[in-house]
Parts: sequence; C-alpha cells; structure tokens
Amino acid sequence: MFKKRKLNFVITSAVAVIVAIGMVLLYVLSTHNMVVAMKQSAQNNMQTSLDAQRTIIEQYVEQGEALMQSYAQAPIVTELLMDENNTKLQEKAQEYTLAYFGQLNNWEGVYIGDWNTKVLTHPAPPVVGKVMREGDRLKELQDAMVSVDGVYNTGIIESPASGQLIMSMYCAVYAKDGKTPIGYVGGGTYASQLSDKLSSLDLYGLENAKLYMINTSKKVHLLNDNEELLAQPIEDRMLLQVIDATEKNPDELFGTIEYKDENGKKCIAMYSFIKERDWAVILADTEAEIYATANSNRLMLGIVCLIAYIGILGLTVIVVGLSTKPLRKIERAILKLQTMDISESDDIKPYIGNPNEIGHIATAVDTLRVSFSQLVGVLRECSVSLGTSSNTMNEESSNLLDYVTNNAATTEELAASITSTNEAIDAMEAKMDELADIAASVESRIKVGRSKSEELMTSAIGMQEMAGTSLRNSVNNINTNQANIEAAMNELQSLSRINDLATEILDITSQTTILSLNASIEAARAGEAGRGFAVVASEISTLAENSTKTANNIRAICNETNDNILAVQKCFDDVVGFLEGEVSSNFKSFADTAKQYNGAVRSIQTTIEEVDQAVREFMEELSNIREQVEAIKAASQANEAGVGDIIDKNESTNLTAEVLANIMKANRENTDKMVSIVQNFRD
Repeated sequence: MFKKRKLNFVITSAVAVIVAIGMVLLYVLSTHNMVVAMKQSAQNNMQTSLDAQRTIIEQYVEQGEALMQSYAQAPIVTELLMDENNTKLQEKAQEYTLAYFGQLNNWEGVYIGDWNTKVLTHPAPPVVGKVMREGDRLKELQDAMVSVDGVYNTGIIESPASGQLIMSMYCAVYAKDGKTPIGYVGGGTYASQLSDKLSSLDLYGLENAKLYMINTSKKVHLLNDNEELLAQPIEDRMLLQVIDATEKNPDELFGTIEYKDENGKKCIAMYSFIKERDWAVILADTEAEIYATANSNRLMLGIVCLIAYIGILGLTVIVVGLSTKPLRKIERAILKLQTMDISESDDIKPYIGNPNEIGHIATAVDTLRVSFSQLVGVLRECSVSLGTSSNTMNEESSNLLDYVTNNAATTEELAASITSTNEAIDAMEAKMDELADIAASVESRIKVGRSKSEELMTSAIGMQEMAGTSLRNSVNNINTNQANIEAAMNELQSLSRINDLATEILDITSQTTILSLNASIEAARAGEAGRGFAVVASEISTLAENSTKTANNIRAICNETNDNILAVQKCFDDVVGFLEGEVSSNFKSFADTAKQYNGAVRSIQTTIEEVDQAVREFMEELSNIREQVEAIKAASQANEAGVGDIIDKNESTNLTAEVLANIMKANRENTDKMVSIVQNFRD
C-alpha cells in the first residue's frame, strides 16, 4: 500500500498508527482499571448506605423491644396477672399504663392482657375488657410468644384499630417459676417514624435509589415508597429473587442482584439480610446512576486521549517534514544519475562529509558520480581498441568456418553411404532371424504334431477296440432287457385278479344288503323284543353300503391300472425297437469309422516325419548364410567407426569455428553497446 507513497507520508502514517494503537491501549487499560475501581467504590457506597439503613432499623427495633420488655418487667404487671380480678390492682395497673404510655413517643399504645388475650389495661379505656384473639389465632400467638426469649416482634403490619402501619410487639409474662405463662403485654410503634429516619439518610450519588424492606418468610412488604403495597404479598421479580437468594444462602448477610426494570434498564440491587427476624433491607438503583461518575470520567479520559493524539500527529508531520528536506535534495541528485547526467550537483555539496546519515548518503552519491565519470572514460578508450580487434578476428574465423564446412559435407556423404550399407545388412540379418524363428517354430510344432499323432494313434486303436466291445455288449444288453420287460409285463397282468376280487366283494355286499333288509323286517314284526336285532340289522346295512363303495373304488383303480399297464407295455415295446434298430446300427457304423480313422492317423504320422526332415536341412543352410552375413557386418562396422571419428573431429572443429564466430559477434555487439553507453553520459 505504501510502495508508491513518499517517505514523509509513510513515516507519518506509521507514527499515526503506532500512536493510535498506544492511545487505544492506554485508554482501554486506564478506563478498565478506573471503571473497576469506581464501580467498586459505587458498590461500597451502596453497601455503606445499606449498612446505615440496617443500623437505623435495628436501633429502631431494639429500642421498641427494650421499651416493651421494660414495661413487661414492671412488678404491677405480674401482680395484676396473678390476681386479675383485684379491682385495686386493676386501677393501679391502669394508672401505670397511662403514665408509661405518656412517656413514649410515636407509639400507638401499650396494654396488659391475660393469657387468653383479654385486655386488662389500655390507654384507651373502651378497649379494656375486649378479647384480642380467639381460636387458632390465639394458639398461634401463644406459641409464638413462648418460642422466643424476650419480645415477639411480628414486624410491620396494618393496625386493626388505626389502620396505620405499626411494628407490633408482644412479650410473655411468666409466673414466679419462670416457666408458666400467666399473661402478656403488647404494643406497637408507628412505622412512619422509621420511614422518616430512613428517608432522611443522605445517599450521595444515589438520589433516585429505591429502598425496600420485606419479610422473607411471609413474603410481604414492610417498607415501600408505594404505601398501597405495605403489608401486601410481594410480586416484584427483583424482590422475589432476593427472597430466593436468602433461602438458598441464609448465612450470607449481604448480596447483590442484577436485573432489568420495567423499562428495560439495567439495575443493581444490594440487600442486607436480618436473619433473626427474616427481614431484608434492599437498596436498588439503575446502573447508569450508580456508575454515572465512572462513565463521565471514562468519557473525559477519551477526549483527553483524542486531543493528545491529534497534537502528537501534528508534531510528527512537522518533524518529519523538516527531517526529510535534505533527503529530497539528495533524491534530485540521484535522479540526475538516473538520466545519465554525471555533472556535479550543487544541492548536496553542503551535506558531503557530514557525520550523520544524510552526510553519508550525500558522500556516497557524489562518490558514485565520480566513479561513473572515470568508468565512462575507460570504456571510451576500450571500445575503440576492442572494435579494431573484433574486425580482424571476424574475418579469420569466417575463412576457418568455410574450410570446416566443406570437409564436413564430404565426410557426411561417406558416412551416409556406409550407414545405408549397414542398414541393408541389418535388415537382411533381421529377415534371417525371422526365418530362423519360423523354422524353429515349425520344428517345435512338428515335434508337438508327432507327439499328438502318436497319442491320436493310440486313441484310434482304443476307440476301435472299444467300439467292437460296446457293440457286443449292447446286443447282449438289448436281449437281456427285452426278456426282463416281458417278465415284468407278465407280472403286471396279475393285477387284473384284483378286479375279479372286487366283483366278488360286490356280490357279497349285495347279498348282505338283502340280508339286512330281511332282518329289519323281522325285527319290526317282533316289536319291542326285536329292537336290539334291528340295531344289528342297521349296522349290517351300513357295513354293506361301505363295502359297496370300497369295492367300486377298487374296481375304478383296477381299471386305471390296466390302462397304465397297457401304456407301459407300449413304451417298453418302443424302447426295445429303438435299441434293436437305431442303437445297434449306430454302434456298427461307429466301429467301421474307427477303423478308417486309424488308417488316416497312420498316414498323417508319416507326412509329419517327412516335413521334419526338410525343416532340419533348411536350418543347416540358414546357419551357413548367417555366418557369412556376420563377417560382412563386422567389416562394415569397422569402416563406420573410422568415418564416425572423422565426423566427430569435423564437428568439433566446426563448433570451435562457430564459437569463435559467436565470440567475434558478441565482441562487436559489446563494443557497440559500450559506445552507446558512453554516448548516453553527459559531462
């Protein structure tokens, strides 16, 4: 990207990038550390405020409980509860209650009640004699007062009498044994006093922070800016998260919750858990306000870094411009050398010999100019001398090249002639090799043919013997099979007797049927005495019918069997006729053919032996011709080798002449170039 840019631009850009990276890293590291520290400081501020509010709440509660416990420890209270029907004690206790209540500040009231919550004394006389709780609510209160050592604090509730929020407290009073409850004292302080104290607390940097106090076990509001939510069930998701956190980690007294409000803004809530009372005090505010100081400082640091970057970039442009001014003068001097101008430059004279980098470059450029001037003078002198020598060498090398060319042409013609002769000899030798291979192949095949003919002869003799034997055996087998077939057919004819037996069975069943009919008639005549005989007659009739069916089936099977016997006899007759006619005549013809085949094989074997003798004589003549051709080839190869040496020497001489010619040509070209270069320089 910077290849075509000027040096001052490249240096300025590089410095700008490096400074920008440094500024960004400085800004990131500084803002990170600063923001972390300031965020921690903001969180510490929130926690400090939360601690102060927790302290106010605890002091408020402890003060109320101490006053309640002090009231309960008065002797008149115990005396009245021990003898609640004593009128004098009631009056005295009522006076004490009024006096004690008059000393209290911001209390709704205090009173004495028996264990069943009947009011014995109260600042408001109409309340005396009323029962505060009954049934399950009474039992729940009694159990709660007994379960605590001291004051049972129900927290902030809505007073049934005044409708205002109060912190309701109860303290059990025991008999002299310290175990048996005989009554209690109760009272409540207005929660508005606690709310005023908390609101008066100055929260620096958290002007819009919201304060909550909740009961984590009952999940109701104790303090809230919205008075309509007081003593109501909690539905706020952030407060529910606080309750979940206290249930999961009841031993952690402080915690932080991050959430988004109904407008989608990021918020942070810190809570303090009062474990012994199941209360939690929460202070919540938006991240923007909590970290407002950190964000403003980060913006200020970014502006300072940007101003510093612009200032550094401006100074860099000025310094680089002043530093590169001498380089521009040296650049012009170098560009003069590029145009072959070796005249002295006045721009770099002030810098020549200086010990800095600019002086070194200026000195080197001037030294290079002087060297070019001296080189041009030497080249001018050498080019003249070299041109004269090149002309002389060029003429001599041309003559040498002509002589070598003529000798090479004559030698090449001779070599071509010898080469043609060798090629003809090689071709004839190749043909002879082919003939030898063919003859060897024929001889090999003759050997195979002789072996095959001998095997064929043996096979023909075997076939002739086998044909005679097979002919005799087939005649004997035909006669034997014919006798066996006739015997089998005679035996099959005995099956016709079954048909006669079936006819006899039908006659017997007919008589049996008549006999059963007569028996049935006689049984009918006999009446009751012949009933058993009638059953026998019926069974005989059934047997006769079944026998008739069976006999008819046997007759049908016999008829089918007789038809099949006739078909089988016809097939046997056809087979015997085929064996006597076709098979016997074919075996005779096969025997005659085998005799003829034997004679033909003997004739083939004789012919193969004659061909084998002729091939052997051809191989001997071919071997003699091969020896003569090899002698001619050896002589031709010797001549070719001699001519080859001559050609190689001519080629070497030719190459030498060409090299000399090329050298002369190159010298001429170099001379022209040197002259051209020298002419380009301007003094």
